[in-house]
Amino acid sequence: MKYKYCAKCQRSYIRSRLEGDRCIYCGTDCETIDVKRNGLYYFGYTLMLIGAASVLIPRFMTVTGPSLFVYTGIAVVVAGAVFVVMGSTKMAKTAEEMALSEEKE
Repeated sequence: MKYKYCAKCQRSYIRSRLEGDRCIYCGTDCETIDVKRNGLYYFGYTLMLIGAASVLIPRFMTVTGPSLFVYTGIAVVVAGAVFVVMGSTKMAKTAEEMALSEEKE
């Protein structure tokens, strides 16, 4: 996953595909850093898929109390989103650390 790091703003953020080499906050040149996705990121997306699947279970099976599956599914999707955000935040910190270590060398 590609991140941008701006030395002037001291911020790192996810790079979009159509974005240039300028910081979205201050407009100065910034560095692109490639960061490997971490386990929290994958775990969050796995939880989101499981939550979405549990919402669909009552459609394919005759289960009493389908609202339990719906509420559980929504809760698991929200928990997955929280893990994705935590993983993305950790990757942004890693990108910042990588950029600072390259500047020192």
